[in-house]
Amino acid sequence: MSKLSKEDFDDYLGKESFYSERDKERFLKKYKDPEKRRKNWFPQLASMVVILGGFFAGLQFIDMGPPSTSNMPDHQRTHEFGKKVDSMEDVEDFYNRITPGLEKAEDLGLVTDVDKTIKMENGSTLHIDRIWYNSDEILIFYSIGIAEYDGRIPPRISGLVINDDKKGRFSGQSLSRGGFGRYEGVIYNNRYYHQVAMHPIMGHSNKPLSEFDGVVSAFIGVEKQHNNTETVEVKLPLRYDKDKEPEVTLLVNKSIKNHDITVTLDHMNIKLTGTHVSGTVDIPSEDYINRIDGKLVATFKDGKELPITFSQPMRTENDFSIELRAFHAVPEKVTFTIYSLNFISDESVKFSMDVSDYEEKLSASSGSYTKPINKKVGESKNTEILLESKQYTNEGVRFNIVYKPEKPGQDVQLVADHLTIGDTTVANLPNVINATNEEGNPPSFNRSSIQDMQFSLELKRDFIKTSEQIDITLENLLYRVKFNEPISMPIPESASFK
Repeated sequence: MSKLSKEDFDDYLGKESFYSERDKERFLKKYKDPEKRRKNWFPQLASMVVILGGFFAGLQFIDMGPPSTSNMPDHQRTHEFGKKVDSMEDVEDFYNRITPGLEKAEDLGLVTDVDKTIKMENGSTLHIDRIWYNSDEILIFYSIGIAEYDGRIPPRISGLVINDDKKGRFSGQSLSRGGFGRYEGVIYNNRYYHQVAMHPIMGHSNKPLSEFDGVVSAFIGVEKQHNNTETVEVKLPLRYDKDKEPEVTLLVNKSIKNHDITVTLDHMNIKLTGTHVSGTVDIPSEDYINRIDGKLVATFKDGKELPITFSQPMRTENDFSIELRAFHAVPEKVTFTIYSLNFISDESVKFSMDVSDYEEKLSASSGSYTKPINKKVGESKNTEILLESKQYTNEGVRFNIVYKPEKPGQDVQLVADHLTIGDTTVANLPNVINATNEEGNPPSFNRSSIQDMQFSLELKRDFIKTSEQIDITLENLLYRVKFNEPISMPIPESASFK
């Protein structure tokens, strides 16, 4: 927690601070109470997702759980908590690597030089180098003086709260992204160089500002080791104009087809901050898209290629939208390959499992009894659904479901890489599994595990002891359709970031 005194603030800001003592206390209180801090930033994050259409729930999936395969360029998947570099040129190379559009944004005058040094505790300093405010986020490039690096995560900016705008353009708000920040940074000359992303400023009616040119009064939170947070007060110059952001929009209108399913790429938008691909899926049934997996390869004029794999979760009926990392320049050609699409069907399967011998078998087997079953309980998409086995333990009964396709590697087959347990009020979730006993009572579940072609589920002992038979329903069966056919999109020579 900050130990800055009023004299420390005055030394940097002058005798007449733009914040009152009450403002300082209110901000510091937020950092003392993590629960309140979460409550403050989360509603704004939710609003941002609704308004800007945040696609990284994925990712997410990304994190919340992103995709197991990131859409970061394949050759850039490194984590540098504190890698030491030899020069400021190496620092710039690092910044350009993690922020592909930065160099071009600087050429276009979209990045604001700040060059402001702020005193911190123990004689250390926070240096704000520059800020790139764009339509997606506010990127702050900064460094913090550190002692000899010990391998742990170095101190870093963790929060930003701005005060009410004197011209009435926005109210005071937190721009912090909570736990969604990146940890990668580099160390040069006993300073930790890092980039942090904040939310854009929301104006009135919860709409992001379309332009801004001025100085904001702010508190910056610097998270140090052992959950110790220091806060500093600062004025930050910010410049942003949505109309000045370059964007290349391409009408693609190209299709691929497999098993009566047609995928059409409609548009591609290339911006300094990211690449957006949208399209539609024409499918005879009313099934929903659950996920799209593939790869984009951008080829530039110098012959270099940038491969980006993606695994994007979806919950739509017949359209998709994919957000990818930015390019450093407009490519000469883009090759877009869809590996596969996952769909949620309206098909289901029901089967029963006898557990009347649970206590007898468990007592006779010293705490663990496994019975192979290998019984076919259903079939869909040329894939058999097998109740492979059941296992009795002191914790309950675990049963295993295995999917067995007619042919290995077939283009259309069921997949078990997602499981939704119990009743749900959320529509269009895949592989929803429910169970009841002969009395119609639902069970309690201990744990589950999933793989691509099988999953297992454990029912608690107390429920099993009062049951003779378990009736199981598996609904909204998830299936995969393979494509693996590239779509090549040449970019007109006239297209560029201007």
